[in-house]
Amino acid sequence: MKSFTTGEYKSALKAKGFRSERTTRDEVFYLYVDSKKTSIHTKVSLGSSEDIGRTLMGMIKKQLCLDNNAIERFIGCPMKFEEFVGVLRSQGKL
Repeated sequence: MKSFTTGEYKSALKAKGFRSERTTRDEVFYLYVDSKKTSIHTKVSLGSSEDIGRTLMGMIKKQLCLDNNAIERFIGCPMKFEEFVGVLRSQGKL
């Protein structure tokens, strides 16, 4: 699997309709669909700018309900907002 940085991940989240909310230690990104906040969310530690490790990537995949191929498309940006929402709807997550 290709490696990605935290910055690439955060950019991909914003491009796919996620909005950030800061907590004391983390930045939490929630997916918005039709201007409504959904239950789909992921956390990014504040100050983290390194490559995303294998363990963390596994957690991200679970949070975003994506497999290996789809997470690479999500972060690498070939996957658009509409496709991501379609994947979640087909899984019954939205």
